[in-house]
Amino acid sequence: MAKFIFFKSNPLSINESEIFSKSSDLFKTNKLKKEFFVKESNLIGIVHCHADYCKDDFLNNDFVVIVIDGSVYFENKKLTATKFYKLIRDADFENFLNNLIGGFSIFIYFKNNKKTLIIRDSLGIKPVYIADKLNNGYKLFLVASTAGAINQFSLIVKEFDRCAIARYASCNYRTVYRSNKTFFKNIDLIPPSHYCKLSFEGVEYKKYSDIFENLNYDFDSKEEKLKEEFRELLSEELSSKLLNHQGKAILALSGGIDSGVIASSMRNDLGFKGDALSVNYPEDTSYKERSLIEKSVKMNINNHYWCNIRASNLLEDLNNLYPTFDTPISTISIYAFDFLMRFANNIGYNLIFNGGGGDTLFAGNYPAFLFNLADLYFDKSKKFENELNYWIINQGTIEYPKSKETFLEFLNETINLNQKGLFKNKIIPLELNILDHEFTLSVKDSSINQQVISNSYLRSFMINEYFLEVLPSSIISENISEWQYGTNFLSPYYSNNLVKFAFKLPNDLKIKKGLNKILIRKIYKNKIPNEIQNFKNKIGLNAPFDAWIRKELKEFVYDIFNSLRFRQRGIYNIKNLQKCIDKHMKNEKNYQMLIWQAINLELWMKNCIDKK
Repeated sequence: MAKFIFFKSNPLSINESEIFSKSSDLFKTNKLKKEFFVKESNLIGIVHCHADYCKDDFLNNDFVVIVIDGSVYFENKKLTATKFYKLIRDADFENFLNNLIGGFSIFIYFKNNKKTLIIRDSLGIKPVYIADKLNNGYKLFLVASTAGAINQFSLIVKEFDRCAIARYASCNYRTVYRSNKTFFKNIDLIPPSHYCKLSFEGVEYKKYSDIFENLNYDFDSKEEKLKEEFRELLSEELSSKLLNHQGKAILALSGGIDSGVIASSMRNDLGFKGDALSVNYPEDTSYKERSLIEKSVKMNINNHYWCNIRASNLLEDLNNLYPTFDTPISTISIYAFDFLMRFANNIGYNLIFNGGGGDTLFAGNYPAFLFNLADLYFDKSKKFENELNYWIINQGTIEYPKSKETFLEFLNETINLNQKGLFKNKIIPLELNILDHEFTLSVKDSSINQQVISNSYLRSFMINEYFLEVLPSSIISENISEWQYGTNFLSPYYSNNLVKFAFKLPNDLKIKKGLNKILIRKIYKNKIPNEIQNFKNKIGLNAPFDAWIRKELKEFVYDIFNSLRFRQRGIYNIKNLQKCIDKHMKNEKNYQMLIWQAINLELWMKNCIDKK
């Protein structure tokens, strides 16, 4: 694992003393690391490696500079920077890239022709950032593993992107991550499945892979064959990561199906019971999964550890999260993952398997039901009415009842019935009552960027989840936590082979009779606890933040929102925001997501924008 920042300009007229003086603060980590300085005729940079991986992730010889952030695999073997260089010398470059798997970003500088390439993996598991500007009349490029590293230098104006801030402050947090733009106005993400070439005429992006193209849909495959194929793919992915990793592995075990399936695969397919750790909260709330976890531990786990998170932990950490995190943290779950990685590192584990992406693979997120119904509705299927009724019964709650009218409203707002798989163009509705009026007028673009390349609404939703919603909202923060604690936080469900397998499955092996994850429920019957297999609801790694706000964090919350700096930001409508906070404190309504975002936005602004 390596982090880097490079400056490229011709001539190289930049302040080297600033680069060297800030080098040690660029990528903070609790692990022993080494720094390497690179200087060529038009390139200068700093590479930070965890001490144990320097030879694997960094190469600087007479011909090339290569830095690998993350893990890149070719033919199921993990590549070092040296091996990667040997392979690209003799291979068809784009064809070679198309056969790489894993989560990685790679920086390459060829010394003979001064050509620079930056590559990002096909799903976008590892972020990599770029900024360019005129410096003394010449084009200057900055490329780095984190946006925060670029933002530290005086060359870049510390200015936030108003559209990203408006979405984060007032909408579902997932609406932020729908383009290559970031929270910083002058810093962009390189898109997944792309590499870019830097020349002094500009940046050229080229797509080298499309993981969802040219797949043969397995409508005629026997169910037993598909069951066997999934088990083989999952066990191969777990085995490959264990063989290629140095150190001890552990599973982040929740009370859900996805991590429970990983535990079962280790025991039943790899032949051993793995170790696991689980997040636990002292409060007795609906978020608590302890009883389900205990059943999974009893059946499939060897050593198990409880990672207890209290309100006092969050209160202690909040003022220290930024600028270590260089973007506002999306949800309390991301904080819980950070706490869990810290805990795992402290007890001696540096590879953490998790169930991330399982919901995307097998239609585990709630909107998947609606997109499945849209497929049936478009096809005029006889199954439509039956599936609609099961959805109403199994997914309806007192707070959020379901009906045919609910579905038809979704259909009218979201689905383009002229072409199967196509969504309507939508505008993200900013919560105007929450945002300051003048600030809202300054937001130029709130449209949704949809990626749709499938002949099924459910498949199109899966593509959007990977590239625009679920994965982008988590990987940025997880990437920073991994580096800080020297851990690898890996999900087998982000394997290219498993993603392709799930994408080509027919809908009824994902959703049937108002239940999701149908195929894996069948595969792992009696191999995971029945209570987990039959569980209908999705809990996730949530925390009782709503209760903490009313008690232990109450004073902290009011200190933030009553501060002069917060009130003068001009982002929120202070009067209306205060009404929401008051209703939450009185337990009249749950505004925990709004409060979480407002707190973290202010802490981020103070540490990443205000500080010059």
